[in-house]
Amino acid sequence: MLQETHDKLRPHLAKRDHGFRWRGHDISRIEGLSDAVFAFAITLLVVSLEVPKTFSELREMMRGFLSFGMCFALLLLIWHAQYLYFRRYALDDRRTFLLNAALLFVVAFYIYPLKFLFSALVDSATGYQAMKDGVPIPRMNRDEWSQLMLIYGAAIWLDSASLTAGTAGTAEPSRRGATLAVHSTLGYFGGFIGPLAVGWVLDFGGGNTAAAWSAAFGMIAAIMLLSLVAFVAMRPHGLAGDKRT
Repeated sequence: MLQETHDKLRPHLAKRDHGFRWRGHDISRIEGLSDAVFAFAITLLVVSLEVPKTFSELREMMRGFLSFGMCFALLLLIWHAQYLYFRRYALDDRRTFLLNAALLFVVAFYIYPLKFLFSALVDSATGYQAMKDGVPIPRMNRDEWSQLMLIYGAAIWLDSASLTAGTAGTAEPSRRGATLAVHSTLGYFGGFIGPLAVGWVLDFGGGNTAAAWSAAFGMIAAIMLLSLVAFVAMRPHGLAGDKRT
């Protein structure tokens, strides 16, 4: 039934993919495994697997709705990008399997840190004090925030290879060197400006406080959103090898 639905929707979805030629037809076993891992990750995001028995338990569960929605949206973005990749290229070789396995490992491993981070940010922004068995849970201190950033910093470096490979693969062969030069320049420029901007926001917000850190992460999220809009608006219409001929 799933395959039949996919076959019916495929022509309509392909037309909306900015002219990319879809090479993938059937849902491969790699995609089936990926869907199972993403579904498992979303299940782990659920605030509680038990039905609340009192209104106070229901209210406590609803407090996690915003952080759950943010994590859910991020997972859907990753899943959709992976879906488009297999539709466009239909690769099922060993290298693709290993790279996809690495992606699934990162998704499954970081699901709890992701939920923890967004829950902490939402609680800090709203001033909510988390409780456990009627006892307030102490807020994170400076050292704990630093360790959390190190955990996510290790994952951010994993994006470098995929972004560089994607940039080189979509560039015109005659301009590949110049494209990689611009790519590297923008990356180093962002790496230089980013810490300065975060530092300015922290100083303006009063230093090492929950409100200042929330404002700093909010600035990063706003820049990422604006960058996504800019990339979509400037999206090229003639990538070699990927357009219909």
